[in-house]
This record gives sequence, structure tokens and C-alpha cells, in this order.
Amino acid sequence: MGQNSQAKAGDLVRYAKKPKYAIPTNEKPVGIILGHHSLLIGKDPKQQAIMEMVKVRWSIGKWNSSGGFSIEHPDDLVIVQRS
Repeated sequence: MGQNSQAKAGDLVRYAKKPKYAIPTNEKPVGIILGHHSLLIGKDPKQQAIMEMVKVRWSIGKWNSSGGFSIEHPDDLVIVQRS
């Protein structure tokens, strides 16, 4: 895991310069980490894994889900400022 393995609630983040998916060039949101989130991956109990993610509230509202935040992988983010 990258430098964000130690990211904590209150840290300001943005997307890495070369994320694994396309981000519109005119949108450069900053987000605040709300906390950590664990996802259970896989249906077969013998082959499941836990993926550690972070909850982020973005400065551009449409980037947030209806719950007011999005779930992001820490390696896709860089810390702008620590809390």
C-alpha cells in the first residue's frame, strides 16, 4: 500500500496524477477522509478477502454518493494536508 496506508480521518486528499480511470480534466476536487471502510470481496467463503478502503467527502458534490461520501482505494489518492 502507498503512503496513504496511514491516512486518517480529517486528512485532505485528491486523486493521484495517474489514477486507474479517467477523471475529467476540468474537475480537480479535494476531499476529506471521513474514516476507513472494509469491503468483503467474493461470494465463496473459502476465497473471500477484505479490502481496506476510505470514505471521502469530495468538494464537488456530484462525486459523492447519496450518502454524502464515496468509497475510494487509498492507493488512488495522495494526501494534500494531514489533519
